[in-house]
Amino acid sequence: MKKLLWIAIATLVIVACTKEAPDYTVLSGKLENVSGLKEIRVRGAYDFSQVIEVKEDGTFADTLQPIKTGYYTLQIGRANLPMYLEQGDNLNVTVDISNSENPLSFSDGKAVAVNKYLADKNKASREKVAKLGGFQGIFGMEEDKFLETMKSMNEEETKRLDSTKNLPEKFIELEKKTIEYDYLYNLSLYPEYHAYVTKKEDYEAPESITKPLESLTYDNEKDYNEIGIYKQLVLSHFINRYYDDANDRDEVLNEVKGAGIESLKTDMARSLSQGLSLGAKDAKAEADRIKSLTSDEDVIKDVDKFLSSASELSEGKPSPKFTYPNINGKDVSLDDLKGKLVYIDVWATWCGPCKREIPFLKQLEKDYHNKAVHFVSISIDEKKNDWEKMVKDQDLKGIQLHAKEAWKSSLVQDYKINGIPRFILLDKEGNIITADAPRPSTDEIRTLLDEWLKK
Repeated sequence: MKKLLWIAIATLVIVACTKEAPDYTVLSGKLENVSGLKEIRVRGAYDFSQVIEVKEDGTFADTLQPIKTGYYTLQIGRANLPMYLEQGDNLNVTVDISNSENPLSFSDGKAVAVNKYLADKNKASREKVAKLGGFQGIFGMEEDKFLETMKSMNEEETKRLDSTKNLPEKFIELEKKTIEYDYLYNLSLYPEYHAYVTKKEDYEAPESITKPLESLTYDNEKDYNEIGIYKQLVLSHFINRYYDDANDRDEVLNEVKGAGIESLKTDMARSLSQGLSLGAKDAKAEADRIKSLTSDEDVIKDVDKFLSSASELSEGKPSPKFTYPNINGKDVSLDDLKGKLVYIDVWATWCGPCKREIPFLKQLEKDYHNKAVHFVSISIDEKKNDWEKMVKDQDLKGIQLHAKEAWKSSLVQDYKINGIPRFILLDKEGNIITADAPRPSTDEIRTLLDEWLKK
């Protein structure tokens, strides 16, 4: 399932009647109920990002510059907390991430009222989503019920905004757009997520779901840079089209270039670079397409690094060696497996997509049981007991190994694995067939196994 991260946003520069507002904000505060954290980060639109040092007593203070009035995200460890900053403000915040209801408490600043509104809005949204049954409950609804629910939530958000006093006009203008884009974004998610939740593989959404999206344009640079949910809509639109039809990829990239949004090109390139596959036969061409989108040095560096890795892990190259203990504590090495094809599953007990592949992997093992294929599952669980329990409870077959170093294990590092499950197929001599093999749930893996079993 395509998954995309939420991006924090910023509004227009607020200009006074006689002079432009300062391009900075002073942010100070204190972290409570957390220790050992040496820094936090503020992210915002126009690719704003700044690290703030945290003192031993949990206090922090810094000048954020250059900055624009608008929405930001305060990143504290793994927590991403939304907030609103104004240019020229001196805002103080107390942060308690153990308080899930209200982790941010603001004082001494112009943006206090806006941040209280946002806290109330986010709390109400969480409660509403929980009441509806979360992700499964919302996207499991039939079309009419889903539309009714989304419209109701849209109306509730609008009423909350209209009834809240002392909010700046610029914020109100931005928030109205955000509420409308949020409604459209949820409609855009419905076809894929409904098909996933209801297991209707051939599901097609009716016009009542798709038609409202037809009026949406994807070339509004102002909204793209200032409204995070619009950025999500635009990116998901182009990324989904890019992956849905490999034959139209150049056409999609030309549309991205023609949209006239410079940051879109870089964001698109960054997103696509994260999806590059080491096992793809056209990896070089794919990388070149991505590099043509942007001049961003970090993105180009990442793509070049990928190309180097792809060369090292291309078909016919010797596989990196590994040795890990099996469920009985006996070490098993790659050299022990020579003479048969080796189909490797890198997984973990906490990984939902990994567990969804287990029934298909069991069936695949059963169907190829008497053939020259080793099925090797390598867990990267940090807790060995979790792995042992699942192997026994699920009666997992094949060769079950445990890499106790988890993400730091040699296999993960050598194969440049940044997401699981990852499947790898090796030939009978331990050479790479593909470093990113098809999953057990696909027909492609059977075709590939049959092809190489004949050699």
